[in-house]
Amino acid sequence: MPAKIAGTPVKGLMAGTVITGVIQSSSATIGIVMGLGASGVLPWQTAIAFAIGADLGTTITSWIASLNLSKNAKRTAYAHIAFNFIGVLVVLTLFIPAIRVLSWGLGLFNIDPGRAVMVDGQPTFPMVPVAVGVFSIVFNIFNVMILFPFVGTFERVLSKVGAEHDDVEDFSTPRFLDRAVIDQPDKAIPAVQQEIQRQLVAGSVFVDIARGKDDAPKVLGEHAEAADSLSREIRAYSAHLFADGQSREQSDLVASLIEEVDFTTSLNEQLHQIARRVTREEFSPASQVFWTEALERLETRLADITTAVAPATDVPAEKPTETTIEDLRWRIIDTASLPAGEKGALVALLGSVERAETLIARIEQERASVDRGIAVMEQAPAEA
Repeated sequence: MPAKIAGTPVKGLMAGTVITGVIQSSSATIGIVMGLGASGVLPWQTAIAFAIGADLGTTITSWIASLNLSKNAKRTAYAHIAFNFIGVLVVLTLFIPAIRVLSWGLGLFNIDPGRAVMVDGQPTFPMVPVAVGVFSIVFNIFNVMILFPFVGTFERVLSKVGAEHDDVEDFSTPRFLDRAVIDQPDKAIPAVQQEIQRQLVAGSVFVDIARGKDDAPKVLGEHAEAADSLSREIRAYSAHLFADGQSREQSDLVASLIEEVDFTTSLNEQLHQIARRVTREEFSPASQVFWTEALERLETRLADITTAVAPATDVPAEKPTETTIEDLRWRIIDTASLPAGEKGALVALLGSVERAETLIARIEQERASVDRGIAVMEQAPAEA
């Protein structure tokens, strides 16, 4: 086989791709190729073609790994495949010039991968592994350089792959934050407000997970990581909204938004804890009545703050509720049919719900403390 594929990089590339796909390890394939090249079984140019194929074959692993994962995981695998495939096509087209450039570059260090060294009467080629290693490094760097400017295009194309109207929203990345306008308060501040609303929606999804809704994410941990990632992005962005020359009112609004982000992050952590409690505990039908009532109550309160941002003049009124947390707690204690162990779990759950409601009230108070109805704010004139 080596004799047939020597001098034909396409066949060497295909062989490297197939071998890597079978053994599921590009590093193992390259190691084998280096050994064959050093022993003289493969010409060094063919060994390099095998190494290129190994880079392409490793995409098979990511594709297989993504089969039972989310659509975003599949899109990541597709990006990996497209990234390597495009790079391989470019390098394969330029294979002969690339080999010449590699030979010239290695020659500067007096390295000739085609030079044989006799060992125990047998010719060996100890510089072939060096040539393969250098080419693999340069190939990957070159790949990044030519494709990095098109990352935005990749994102737009891949976001349409498998897109459906009922896709679960990806909360791991911001939708409205734009670094290009971070020094323009009239654009950056409304963007932060919109992103905080998404952060609250991400929090309400925890309640959907706890209640077992059909359209809720199936893996609690994945959604928690996404919500945490979004919180970090909003925090980092909002921290840079302070700027020289801002009016006192602008600075007050920025400070208030930063506090709201902090309260919302704490709220989401509490909602995550609630979802974790409900999903990991096994409750009897009698207990389910109580935690369902508690979650419905919490869901209503979340809907109040996720629908719109309250203007400063609207001080949040007390929400009429049929029962209080204290009422629910006493009903749990007084229900003789509830197992003692489940009573403890339910009381702990009520404590988490109560803390979540306190944070919701604090968010409402923060929104009412500063006018958030200003869509466009003029920059304060600089002092002379």
